[in-house]
Amino acid sequence: MSSDIEFLRQRLALVEQAISHPSPYQSQGQDRGRPRRTYHTRQNTTYQREARLLQKLLTRARPGTVLQLLTAWRQTLGQFAVDHRSKHKEAIRAYDEWTQLPHHDQARLPEPPRPPAPRYIDHDGAPWIVDDRLLVLLDDLIERLHKWLDDDTGS
Repeated sequence: MSSDIEFLRQRLALVEQAISHPSPYQSQGQDRGRPRRTYHTRQNTTYQREARLLQKLLTRARPGTVLQLLTAWRQTLGQFAVDHRSKHKEAIRAYDEWTQLPHHDQARLPEPPRPPAPRYIDHDGAPWIVDDRLLVLLDDLIERLHKWLDDDTGS
């Protein structure tokens, strides 16, 4: 029987491989790809965040508790994101509206202050930027772990 800790180790190995050896192809959807001209930094950042998250899980989780820990983190960080958006709603709205303007309008209007980043400090003092991409990453890991555990039990 494979454990949830083994899932974390295998996933971390895959993510580290993707960071150190990026694919020369870029997805076009429907199982098609084209040669990558430049390495996509957003994808690299996502892999780096996932690696950091997986390493943190490996140090904090005990066998059999990974899914509970991931679910608790997702709930806590999701609520943090909702509270942050609510608290800074006007600043976020004003900045988003300004960024949607054509460049010639942006040049003549003053840039509104950027809303503060949704920075969360965890129990170990490590900072995390809790944006939609981090929440999607947590959801993805939860879904992958569910599949891992379901395949393991033969369901």
